[in-house]
Amino acid sequence: MLSKDEHTILSARAAASPLFVLPLSKKAGSFQTLLLQWQPPSRLLVTTVEEFKQWGPQAPPHLTVQLFDDLKESHGLVLGRGDLINQQLISPPEVGAAWLASCLPV
Repeated sequence: MLSKDEHTILSARAAASPLFVLPLSKKAGSFQTLLLQWQPPSRLLVTTVEEFKQWGPQAPPHLTVQLFDDLKESHGLVLGRGDLINQQLISPPEVGAAWLASCLPV
């Protein structure tokens, strides 16, 4: 769930930078480099940089997020639904960290 203001900021960032690279800390000091790809108006696909290099925009998503802004004006809220497709690549707690990182102020 996002506030109206958070959604406005996120939408502006997504329009300015529809592709975003996010290093995700893993165990033992390693990292998984994720690529967040925004698809207007309100869909986020998450894959790995390696898969994006190999498959381009057809890379399989490991996480998808869809935002629903039906309540944005009336209640100041934007609801979201996330579908975690590959838990071996990214775990539910890591999903939260990735989402938070994409929403933080710059």
